[in-house]
Amino acid sequence: MGFKKELNQGVAVIRVNIDRLDTHVTPELKTIILQTFEQNEVRVAVDLSGVAYVDSSGLGALLFGLRLADENDGDFRLIGANSRVQKLIEIAHLTENLFNHETEEDAVTEMNIRFGDA
Repeated sequence: MGFKKELNQGVAVIRVNIDRLDTHVTPELKTIILQTFEQNEVRVAVDLSGVAYVDSSGLGALLFGLRLADENDGDFRLIGANSRVQKLIEIAHLTENLFNHETEEDAVTEMNIRFGDA
C-alpha cells in the first residue's frame, strides 16, 4: 500500500508514503516491521517525513518496532517526524526511547556508530 523498504548502509529504511498512520494502515506497517526483523535486519528506521497524522494505533506500531529492536539487540529510529508526531511521542513519555532524526543520513550515521560500523 503506502510503504516501501530500502537498505541504506546496513539500515533498513521503511518509507511511509501516506499522510495518515492510523488503524487502517498500521497492520501493514507492523507486518513490514516484523518481516524486516525476521530477515535479521536489526537496524530499522521509519521515514515519517510525509506523515501528517499519527493516532494511537500508529504509535503502537512504532512501539512494536522498538520492542522488536530491543528483543533482537537492534536499533529502531524515526526520520522526519513532524512536530505533531513528536508531541504525541512526548506526551507518551517516549522521547528517551523513540529517537527522531531530521534526516535519513543522520539516522543511518547514528545507528552505524552505535554498532561500530562508522
